[in-house]
Amino acid sequence: MRINIYFLFKQIVNNIVKHADCTACTIHIAQKGKTFSLVVKDNGKGFNKKIINRHRNGLYNMQQRAKDIKGNIIINSAPGSGTEITLQCSIK
Repeated sequence: MRINIYFLFKQIVNNIVKHADCTACTIHIAQKGKTFSLVVKDNGKGFNKKIINRHRNGLYNMQQRAKDIKGNIIINSAPGSGTEITLQCSIK
């Protein structure tokens, strides 16, 4: 679980550095009871999830890692509005 969360977080940060063109990014990590949450939000250029390059694996890999740990990942983005990615999962 730790490895999947680490690589998921690493992919998020990598995407921000490579693609977001942002001036600010916030990272919120919390544990409430047995629920772990990670929220990463940037004020970058955002993207349209329907027309992203399907030959790249970043978003697919993040969704697969979340699935592997029985977590839920939500990716909210729109052109000109930045991106917010939320991961929630139960921890043992």
